[in-house]
Amino acid sequence: MQFEWTGARTSAHLTSAKRLPVLQAALAKTPNRADIRAALANALFDCDRLPEVVALFPRLDACDACAAFHVGRAASLMKDFDRALPALRLAARQGVPGAWSNLARACESAELFDEALSAAEASLESDPSNFVAFRTLTDLLLRKGDARRLLDRCCTLWEQGVRTGLVVTARARALFALGRREEAARLCAPEPWFASRDLDLGGDFPARLADEILAAPALQPGLSYKPTRGNTKKLDDFDAVKSPSAQKLMSAFKTEISNYFDSRSAYSGHPLIAGWPEKARGESWALNMVGDGYEEWHVHTNAWLSGVYYARVPALPEGGNPNAGHVEFGPAEKYGGDFGMPSWSLAPRQGLLLIFPGYFPHRTWPTGVDGARICVAFNVIAE
Repeated sequence: MQFEWTGARTSAHLTSAKRLPVLQAALAKTPNRADIRAALANALFDCDRLPEVVALFPRLDACDACAAFHVGRAASLMKDFDRALPALRLAARQGVPGAWSNLARACESAELFDEALSAAEASLESDPSNFVAFRTLTDLLLRKGDARRLLDRCCTLWEQGVRTGLVVTARARALFALGRREEAARLCAPEPWFASRDLDLGGDFPARLADEILAAPALQPGLSYKPTRGNTKKLDDFDAVKSPSAQKLMSAFKTEISNYFDSRSAYSGHPLIAGWPEKARGESWALNMVGDGYEEWHVHTNAWLSGVYYARVPALPEGGNPNAGHVEFGPAEKYGGDFGMPSWSLAPRQGLLLIFPGYFPHRTWPTGVDGARICVAFNVIAE
């Protein structure tokens, strides 16, 4: 497999935060410039300032398609569907990229299920790899009891080269709903796909890495529309960090990914190996969680393989919540509940490396203590 990290990239949040005052000043001078208003809307969205996005376009009848899209996606996340749905319908009819998938998600949230299904189908017709549309389609077809149609869609996407973790999750859910439970369970079994081992990179390596992460200017609070919650900060572009410790960890990740595949290559009938990309890229990020910080149930939607390395784990008091600080895997209700996937959890420790298919639903529990839990996570994504 040809493999390389994405290379230097700048967090959209940080880039937009720097651009905001410039764009705001420019719009104040030239209020009729639609391109500046659209750029400002993008920047505000990236900075999680959703009400301000909507306020930029007070009248939908005066919006072009691009402006309507900005209004619609922000209003949808705010659960203001009276404003979101007309805006996204306008943007979708005019062919704005991403509008159909956002409309599908908004309609599902507003319980307009038939329209949501039509919008999801329209989105996938133009972009088969749109994971927002496919996730909506999966939920809606299972709600309708049409698991056969979902399984057929999974097969079609696979043939089209869309071999992402989300397709495998949907396949497992469809198989389970069709009564083919053993097939579903094989896709979700921990063995041999969940890997856990201590990564020895030198006695003081974890401490040095944790200190570098804490000192990084790009370490910023998480965004409300991401799965991180509570006292959490994220370094989006860890793969761009050039410190010796960061580069050493990146090299170790690459070696571990190669070893993971080599040790499982005999399982040619499993989708994870059968669909292993000939060429892939990696992306990585760091998280610092304290006290009530945690991650909700999620999957790594476009990832083929995912992993996490723990650089610092706080000591926990005895007699507290037995799940405190744990990372948990299992059949999350958010992804269809029981579909043949077992549930398990483990307590992270300093130096521990976990590798698992990106389609395994997982979450973390808050530690409830003041000490920092610092980790670096990565995805392997087919090119």
